Amino acid sequence: MARRLYIVPQVPIGSGPRAATLVPKYIAALTKRWGAMQFGFEQWLIVVADLPDTTHDLLALEADVIAVPRRLDAEIGTNLTTVQTKLEMMNLPSGWITASQTYRFVLRMVVGAFRLASYVHGYVRAHNQPHETGRLFPAGVTLSTQYNQLNPYVRDGLIAAADHFKIDRSGLSGTSTLRQIVKTFGEQVTGSQICGIHL
Repeated sequence: MARRLYIVPQVPIGSGPRAATLVPKYIAALTKRWGAMQFGFEQWLIVVADLPDTTHDLLALEADVIAVPRRLDAEIGTNLTTVQTKLEMMNLPSGWITASQTYRFVLRMVVGAFRLASYVHGYVRAHNQPHETGRLFPAGVTLSTQYNQLNPYVRDGLIAAADHFKIDRSGLSGTSTLRQIVKTFGEQVTGSQICGIHL
């Protein structure tokens, strides 16, 4: 077995009080050896897990899973449409991806988006807004939603995140879409790694 990367939904485990505990769909039932990064308060996780090749291949067939090849420096190639479709379903912009780019390069951008969403969620909750989730994509918000249409707490969180990660936001404005904002963060957030796997 080898450590591999997946993007999967997070789902509750058990019922009653245990239902508040969220784990990676499919993977938590297959192994106890996994680590994950959250997409803020969204439903998706990037997961590192030790799984055999046969299990990996089966997971790759699931509509709500991106199963990354073992070789991160492999090109997207003929998987381009599948990768783009699944990322868009997760509210991750994908129009910039080309077949000649590597999984490592794409994952670096995705991790940047995850870090952005997590920072905004934490910022909103930390600034005395316990009734606000700080979600980037609550009901009604999509990648096409403009910055000036977002919840004001989320707008503040995005500015704070840009300052924290030292993002150049000079090319963004009140009419910039979340698609543009998330892509800008993904391009500029550096030092990406997850569970010891460097991107």
